[in-house]
Amino acid sequence: MHFKPLSRTVTGSALVLAFALSSCGSSNPATSSSSTSASTTSQASTSKSSAAVPTHPQLHTPAGGNLKTTIKVSSPAISADLALDRNSTCDGADTSPAITWSNLPANTTQIAIFVITAGSVQGQLGQLGVNWGVANLDASTNGIPAGKPPAGAVVGVNSEGKRRYSVCPAKGQTGNFAVLVYALKHRISLKPGFDASTAREQVAGQALAGGVLVSHYQRH
Repeated sequence: MHFKPLSRTVTGSALVLAFALSSCGSSNPATSSSSTSASTTSQASTSKSSAAVPTHPQLHTPAGGNLKTTIKVSSPAISADLALDRNSTCDGADTSPAITWSNLPANTTQIAIFVITAGSVQGQLGQLGVNWGVANLDASTNGIPAGKPPAGAVVGVNSEGKRRYSVCPAKGQTGNFAVLVYALKHRISLKPGFDASTAREQVAGQALAGGVLVSHYQRH
């Protein structure tokens, strides 16, 4: 599954806007100044929008389609303005957040959770990396506590090669993240230390439904 970096979206929008402005040439200095100002404002707005958490995220399947996002996901570590709590990042204790979910399909037998670094792909949710993967969760559960998955769950190896949760944007940078919860009809047996990136595609391809909770964090 490949996604275009955010910077390409910004660059493309800026080039289209610049071409449109140059095609409307004017000999009036005031008009030209106004157009330049509008271009600068529009580009700044585009950049700000592209860096924001996707407002209408979807779960992509390996085939490129979208999975139904009917599962409701929440976490006390994510505030009303979608900011991730410092303690759930490397600026703090880098502790996995408590996560709860509801509205699972009736025939769910297993649940898997992934935390990913997210990017916007045509207004949808694109994966830039996997920060955490937890599988083999029983369908009778409706959440996990902070810092420790429940008994029976297994933790995979994330994109940084760590068999643990870790959210750590570059210093001074803002990272966009998403908690993904998948409901499975058939159990997928994953062992401790499984590859979280590969497993997420496998899980998404077999899931009945999914849930998304987006967030962001600016590293100090």
